[in-house]
Amino acid sequence: MKITFKNRSGDDITFEKIEDNLYKFYSSFGMGMRLGFKDGEMKEIAFVDPSGGPFVSIGYIIPEINEEVAEIISKDGNILIKTK
Repeated sequence: MKITFKNRSGDDITFEKIEDNLYKFYSSFGMGMRLGFKDGEMKEIAFVDPSGGPFVSIGYIIPEINEEVAEIISKDGNILIKTK
């Protein structure tokens, strides 16, 4: 299942389900996005912010499926979103 919508810049933003409660997050302009971390050691991602949005942080509700973001993971060059 894929959930795709336009952000304020007109880019496609996609949450692609890869297993229960786990989504790959990407945009049509590539993976250029800002990451913020919970601590100074850059171990736990607190948010991901692609140009044009959306600003996705812990607690963000994914549109259309109303699932809450519990964890943001960077793995093998991908951003993965784990939901509650």
